[in-house]
Amino acid sequence: MARPKSYTNEDVIRAANQLIEQGVEPVGWRLRELIGRGRRETLDRDLRQLIEQGHITIKEKSCIEFQQPAIQAEPTVILPLPVEIQEALKLIEGQLSSSLTTLVTQLNTLTDTHYEHLTRTRLLESKALVDEALSKQQYTEEKLVVAEERVRLQVELNEQLEQDCTALEEQLALARLHGDEHLAALELMTNENASLLSDLETYQQNESLQNEQRQALTRQNTVLETQLDNCRTEAVKQCEANGLLQADLDLVRQQLTILSTKYESAVQAESKSLAQLNTLAAQLAESKTLVAVLSERVIHLESSLKTHEVVT
Repeated sequence: MARPKSYTNEDVIRAANQLIEQGVEPVGWRLRELIGRGRRETLDRDLRQLIEQGHITIKEKSCIEFQQPAIQAEPTVILPLPVEIQEALKLIEGQLSSSLTTLVTQLNTLTDTHYEHLTRTRLLESKALVDEALSKQQYTEEKLVVAEERVRLQVELNEQLEQDCTALEEQLALARLHGDEHLAALELMTNENASLLSDLETYQQNESLQNEQRQALTRQNTVLETQLDNCRTEAVKQCEANGLLQADLDLVRQQLTILSTKYESAVQAESKSLAQLNTLAAQLAESKTLVAVLSERVIHLESSLKTHEVVT
């Protein structure tokens, strides 16, 4: 899409007429210098179009004609003189004519010499002035050419700088757009970082709680291991006690068997010996009491053995 022009046709016409009035040929870089904006190629193209359309007229140099005013002689009325006077005048005119001729000849000679010297002097001065003026004109023209070249180069440089400025403005706008995107991404990353830091802090707190719980569990485990060791020691002791109780139980069973045998013998002997009834009844009571005690001990030992088996 073409960029809109920063000037109007009226600006071009006004600047071109100003240059024409100054006697300078209107060209693009001069118009650019006067208007202060626009590109040189565009100004040249618009200038040609305006000249072709007749909006701008380039005047040609014309010679100035000097007109000498016509001298009109006014009519005079001449009156006739007397004859004597006319003759005297003729005589005097003859004498005066010869004298005047001589004087005029001498005067012309002197005048020619004077004017010749004056003319020679003036010619020499004029020539020196002309030479000086020509050298000044040549120097001025050279300076003008150099200045015009500098102005043209400056105009081209300004156009290049304007193009560079436009490109830099576009790059700046693009950089600002990228900067906004980077800022948005940075803000998003900052928010994510804050969330991660919060999660990390929560994780560290949870880890600290887990460490505390692990330490408490370790302490409880140590206590439980100590208790387990104690229980194992107690179980060993209980096993040893059970072994002793088992031996006692076997002994009691043997005694019970013996007592049962004796009881049976006593029952059989009851019919045989009534005299020994009281003795046997007393022995029987004692035996029953002993059996009850032993039974309780057996029950207690069996319950202890079951408890130990459950613990192990």
